[in-house]
Amino acid sequence: MLKLLVICGPSGSGKSTLEKNLIVDYPSTFNKLPQVSTREMRTNERFGDPYVFVRPDTFDFLKDRLIGRIIQKETDNLFTHQYGTIPDIKPNRVNTLILSADAIIDLKAQIANKKSIFKHYSSNEIKLFIIGLDVSYDDLDNEAKIARPERDANFLDREKEVLYTSNHVFKNSNGKYVQSKEIVELLKTHSVI
Repeated sequence: MLKLLVICGPSGSGKSTLEKNLIVDYPSTFNKLPQVSTREMRTNERFGDPYVFVRPDTFDFLKDRLIGRIIQKETDNLFTHQYGTIPDIKPNRVNTLILSADAIIDLKAQIANKKSIFKHYSSNEIKLFIIGLDVSYDDLDNEAKIARPERDANFLDREKEVLYTSNHVFKNSNGKYVQSKEIVELLKTHSVI
């Protein structure tokens, strides 16, 4: 059985923190899939955390092997760089990915069309669950607002469109974010774990 947990939501909603907490709190249950990006590394990032940063020509070489990709650079797209996930799948764990709406569409198409790693699994051997994290601009901490000033309330509202793809949405507010234990209980309820 191939189990995939997609975490989605607007900037500052706690996606990376939740994913890190799941891995730390439940290391034998969850596996973080490595992600690649053609964008520049920010000062608070390290190579491999949150992305393996690659040149566009390297991404082009890898793109057919990646899952949950953002490949096209459209003018109305929120993303100006390319992204993808390395399918370093652990069959005995829930494999986690943080994806945007476009990347979720790509992932679902790859599953349906049996592309990449999915060609090795029948459709009933793949369990995909999508968790959305919602947060309002007013509930973002000041550090997040200062670090990425281009991501204002309007930008955040556009990013929230991804929540429509979710099986379940958690609302984070007043600095309170969803806990890994809540995710584990939800996944047990839906027979993912």
